[in-house]
Amino acid sequence: MGLLDRTHPRRRTRAAATSRSDLTGAQLLKAASLAHAHAEQEFDRSPETREELEHAYLAAISQVMFHSGQRNDIDSIVELANSVGAKIILDAMQSVGVSEVDATALGITALAAGSHKGLLIPQGLGFLYTATDIDELSPTYLGTAGVANSRADLIAPSEPIQLRPDARRFEIGNFNLPAIHALGAALDLITTIGLPAINDHLLTLGDLLIERADAARIGLVGPRERAHRSHIYVLDLHHPSWPEYLTKAGVRLSPVRTGLRVSFGLYNTAEDADRLFDILAHGTRTLTPAA
Repeated sequence: MGLLDRTHPRRRTRAAATSRSDLTGAQLLKAASLAHAHAEQEFDRSPETREELEHAYLAAISQVMFHSGQRNDIDSIVELANSVGAKIILDAMQSVGVSEVDATALGITALAAGSHKGLLIPQGLGFLYTATDIDELSPTYLGTAGVANSRADLIAPSEPIQLRPDARRFEIGNFNLPAIHALGAALDLITTIGLPAINDHLLTLGDLLIERADAARIGLVGPRERAHRSHIYVLDLHHPSWPEYLTKAGVRLSPVRTGLRVSFGLYNTAEDADRLFDILAHGTRTLTPAA
């Protein structure tokens, strides 16, 4: 979890810091990117955590951790933050398109995410939700697209600049039209299948992965219980040759600091999981020293 301090502009509490008066949208997004939690660690309700939050303006946390697959207890975190007057910004990069995310029901201040993971499109398109009224938010950078009284000839007007009255005030250039059209199709697909069905499918693949990992005596980094995991599973494999070996076998996994990350998508099948472990089993016999 990353905390922004209320009173000390240069104080760091676990992560990024700035003062309440200096807080900007860009810093909020930076704070979201710095959110971390230890694998398999339950939400810390200790007096020390409460004391840290009492000094915080904002706490940044990921809904699902990229390096362990842990699904964080956002409801409890928001409840504690509310009790001490702190705000929550949620990094939903690993959860949108995979499980249901209701920013209003969660009671968070802001949510940031990209669209190239669970939403199935190429990189280059993201979004920010905020519960704050738009009139209270000003863009860090200003482009013609965000100005309500811009001239057709694009010459700066002599009168004061007026920001657009909606989210378009944050637009600074051309739209990523291919990604926007791709996102529309992806949302149609996800809506047709349904997020509950997608989430259950991915957890079922996780059940199979855990079963095969146990049989192969490959450790799992992160939670095993369905209530605390998602579509991401990290295998306790650290041999430096694994990435090259898997690439040659036609498998794409991401090395992370805790091991090899398996990230299932709605398009994966049980056959994919079985094939992966057949390849891993061969690798554990051929990569030396112990993989």
